[in-house]
Amino acid sequence: MPSSDVTRPWYKEAWVWFFLGILGLGVSAGSIMFVIGMSNPPEMVIGDYARFARGLVDTNERASQAQALGLEGSLTIDDQIINVRLSQTSKDPLPRTILILFQHPATSEQDVTVRLNQIFPGQYSGELSQQPHPRSRAIVYDLAQTWWLSSAENARLDLGGISLFPHRL
Repeated sequence: MPSSDVTRPWYKEAWVWFFLGILGLGVSAGSIMFVIGMSNPPEMVIGDYARFARGLVDTNERASQAQALGLEGSLTIDDQIINVRLSQTSKDPLPRTILILFQHPATSEQDVTVRLNQIFPGQYSGELSQQPHPRSRAIVYDLAQTWWLSSAENARLDLGGISLFPHRL
C-alpha cells in the first residue's frame, strides 16, 4: 500500500518563511535604528550639571552666582548689531568681554554665539554674523562662565528689547 505521506522540502513550508520573515524584520529594524542613531548625534547639554552617581544633577551654580552679584540686563538687536546693558548691585567690576549664545529652540547646529566688547561701563556691543531664530533663547555669560543671565523661554528676539535675569536653564 503506497503511503500518502509525501514530505515537501523545507523551503516550500509556509511556517519557515513566516519565522524567517519575523527575524528579517528585526534585523532590518535594528539596522534602520543604527543608521538613525549614527546620523543624529546627541545635542550638547547646556546648563549647570554635575556628575552625580550615574546621572547629571542640576547644580544651579551659575544662576546663583549671577543672583548673588545682583546682575540683571537687557538686550536689543538693531539690524546686525547686538547691544547688551548689564547692571549689578555688587561692587565687583563687570568683565570687559562677554559672550551671548542664541540657543535655537530645536537644534544646537543653528545656535549662534557672539562675542561682545564693553563700550561703556555696563554696556556691551557686538556684530551678528548670522541672524538667530526669532524664538532662540538668549544666554549671556562671562568668559570664565562663572555666571549667566538668560531671557525667558517665550521671549521673542524680533519684538524688541528683551530682559535678562538669572534663570536656571
